Formats: sequence, C-alpha cells, structure tokens
Amino acid sequence: MFSMVVAMSVCICANTTKLFSAPIDTIKTRLQRAPAEPGVSAMKRITAIAGDMWKNEGVSAFYKGITPRVMRVAPGQVRSYA
Repeated sequence: MFSMVVAMSVCICANTTKLFSAPIDTIKTRLQRAPAEPGVSAMKRITAIAGDMWKNEGVSAFYKGITPRVMRVAPGQVRSYA
C-alpha cells in the first residue's frame, strides 16, 4: 500500500536533486544559447558563463527557474512510485 510517508519521501528526494542540479542546468542552458566562439574550449566558456552569472547577477542567478522544475518533477516522481 502506498502511504503518505512514501509520497513525502519521494517529493523530498526529487526536490533535493533538483536543488543540487539547478546551477548546472542553468549554466548548460546559457551555454546552449550563447554562440560558440572558434578556438575557445567548452571549459573556458562554462567558467566564463558561471563567472559572469556570479559577478553580475549573484547566487540567485544559478537558481532561476527552480520553481517550475520542482512543480513539474515532484508530482511525476510520486506517480512513478505509486
């Protein structure tokens, strides 16, 4: 039988993974949107994007869009465990 404790545990786990992966996902999205420069390695582009985000927008820039991600993931994970 599927209990409320299991549902809450799944929600907490799903939200925790999104919380930890949000900065990487945000950097990836900005990397995909930025035009590639010839001769510049991917690592240099990633560090430049992360540095610009940190310097210009602060820590909150790494968590932009976290609310829709959490709202989408948690219910889906509970359904998959049911």
